[in-house]
Amino acid sequence: MMIQAVLGNPNHPEYGVATIPFPVPHDQYAHCMELLEALEIGDAVKTDCKVEKIDSFYTVLKRAEMLTVNVEELNYLAKRLDSFDTGEAAQFQTMAHKLELFELKDLINLTFCCQQATVITDFSDLSAVGRDHYMNLHGGSAKTDELKALDGEAVARSLIAGGSGTVTPYGVVYDNGMKLEQVYDGRSFPCYYYEPNAITVAVTAKSEPEDTEHRLQADMSAAAQGFLEEARQSYPELLADLQGYNQRIYTERQAGLADAFACEEPAVLLRDCGVEDQIIGVLEIPTLELVMPVYLGASDSHLAAGTAVLGNTSAPIGGVNTNCVIAGHRGWYGADYFRHIDRLQAGDMVTITNLWETLTYAVVDMKIIQPDQVDKIKIQPGRDLLTLITCHPYASGGRQRLVVYCERRK
Repeated sequence: MMIQAVLGNPNHPEYGVATIPFPVPHDQYAHCMELLEALEIGDAVKTDCKVEKIDSFYTVLKRAEMLTVNVEELNYLAKRLDSFDTGEAAQFQTMAHKLELFELKDLINLTFCCQQATVITDFSDLSAVGRDHYMNLHGGSAKTDELKALDGEAVARSLIAGGSGTVTPYGVVYDNGMKLEQVYDGRSFPCYYYEPNAITVAVTAKSEPEDTEHRLQADMSAAAQGFLEEARQSYPELLADLQGYNQRIYTERQAGLADAFACEEPAVLLRDCGVEDQIIGVLEIPTLELVMPVYLGASDSHLAAGTAVLGNTSAPIGGVNTNCVIAGHRGWYGADYFRHIDRLQAGDMVTITNLWETLTYAVVDMKIIQPDQVDKIKIQPGRDLLTLITCHPYASGGRQRLVVYCERRK
């Protein structure tokens, strides 16, 4: 439970109050809605819930007490905050205090940009402060060699000497020019790592993150291991279908990639070819000690279970004039997934084992792009590429994309 809110009807205080946990756990959803309906509040669209009291680790939310809010906005905000680590929590609270935010819309939007700020809660390790500040200025990531060469203490001292910090109850914050972007317009919630529906999402309690993380890792490992044990089967018709698909999208210049929904469409339906588990391969990144199953089509279910090949990009069978683009979450319920692919360096090996062979690639470049820059992930004539893609910065809800380009090694 991230937030416990005592809610009442602002027009009928005599109806009493209901205490609701946020995010609302899936198995308690029906009961919580019944409690709110009894008070004639809890409408999915209306702002009809008066916040009588809020209990939360995020004490800055106390300023929302006595406001009238929308229950779905409160639930969405709680889910966003539930995904934050300690550093992001400090960034959120300090910036909310500095900007004097209290409306839920503004607080939701803050969760998508507070990661740009630098917060100092401990002045005893200036090297770490300087390192964090440097990464904040560079979108939350930096190459290992850059960080090794960085004089973190000097960076920190320069930051502090600049005098632009704001003292808050949660630490000294430097906004680094952060602007409160209107990612949430007050109508449609931005998509991110939870299920799209803000009410029916399955939520893991804060008291059980390690169990969930271990379960996810175990599930992925079992799926990957099961695939490797069954791989090397012939499936000649499937191979021919994938080769034909790769040739077709290259000839058509991947016209369908302009449609974001097309990314969910698989190259072929694996079940029709006798592949019941729908896994087309296993991705391995030794540098990150990462082993994950690869599915065809970037649907929500596939991305929750592992990694997924974007529709209208090449199937993972290699070959000239191909670029297999594999998407992964920037972390999921405590498990890493693609959380740390920003640590990869030129020359690091990435392999994908499909049903027929193991293909070896090496990292050649890394870029940060906008979500609509599909030309950056298209096939490059004459090359055999594997591209890893995830949201950036971490916990930003997909504001940008981090792209790692890998080229085939024969």
